[in-house]
Amino acid sequence: MSIYGELPGKECFAETDIADPKIFYSVGKLASENYLKVYSRQYGIVFTALRYFNIYGEGQNMNNLKQGMVSIYLKQFLDNKFENVEIKGDIQRFRDLSHISDIVDVTVESINNSDFFNEIINIGSGVKITVEEIIFQIREILDSKKSIVISKGTPGDQFGIFANVTKLQNIYEKKFLKFNKGLQRTIDSLCKD
Repeated sequence: MSIYGELPGKECFAETDIADPKIFYSVGKLASENYLKVYSRQYGIVFTALRYFNIYGEGQNMNNLKQGMVSIYLKQFLDNKFENVEIKGDIQRFRDLSHISDIVDVTVESINNSDFFNEIINIGSGVKITVEEIIFQIREILDSKKSIVISKGTPGDQFGIFANVTKLQNIYEKKFLKFNKGLQRTIDSLCKD
């Protein structure tokens, strides 16, 4: 999803929107899609490019505090080494969050379903979730009293983007897990005895 970059006043992006990457990582992702299109035209290779939005869930690296908004906040709430929970940037920033189980299911479907072939498809929930909502739900599930500290944002970080999933919904019938349910599953997996 990072290939979209940001456009003033635009929050929801469809596959037909202009890609305007903000960081080198995103430029590489867009280049990969273009290579796939060329290989398909020149050599008849079938491809599928899935534009994943933000993924969270069981098995996520809880020690990487630079990647994965949900895991970053969960780590700080759960680990007693953190006195407070630090939020970098505005609490109204937002993401489109998808549980790993949905990502696995749709990815497997894309291999076996020819409707995905030679297509570029947004893979997300299509729901805008703010940092404030993420923090509120984590705090409520964990019944945590930790203080929230807001600091300066990370350069190059997108304020917010979520997926237009019309194309996906036209070829994939399964509904994605709602964030509150996926978050509960994630926390349950981290808090096992």
